[in-house]
Amino acid sequence: MNKKRLISSVIIITILTAVDMLIKIIIDCYFMDNIIIPIEGFGFKPHLNITQMSIFNNELNLGVSTPFLIVLNIIFLPAPLLLGYYIQKNGNPCNSVYAFVNLMIAGEICSLLDKIIWGGSLDYIYFCGRWICDLKDIYLAAGCFVCIYCVIIME
Repeated sequence: MNKKRLISSVIIITILTAVDMLIKIIIDCYFMDNIIIPIEGFGFKPHLNITQMSIFNNELNLGVSTPFLIVLNIIFLPAPLLLGYYIQKNGNPCNSVYAFVNLMIAGEICSLLDKIIWGGSLDYIYFCGRWICDLKDIYLAAGCFVCIYCVIIME
């Protein structure tokens, strides 16, 4: 990764993280008691999630503690860089690898900050009558889709 690409990635990750955190600060200060569901199954429903913060707790009911999840966040922070490097070095010429890395690292940093600042995840996007997520979750999902796209292009 050249210096110009590194600087632009740092700027993009910083902006994505700042947008996520700013939205959460505004919601926490002014909108925690508001629920707006204009379309059946989709809307705004703030919720401070302090028990089901990860797939370990949400889907597997393992009861993993917040400090342990923080350690996992820190350990896995370089994973998108390593995977992006691997994808790029194995024949993927597209710039989508950088989008994948930026989205995943921004999502991981937001997740880490959530656990440190709020002791959980301040979720607010409600859809399908079941899930509540936030912008960080969208970054992570989009990053996964871009990664899959990059791997398919490699084939």
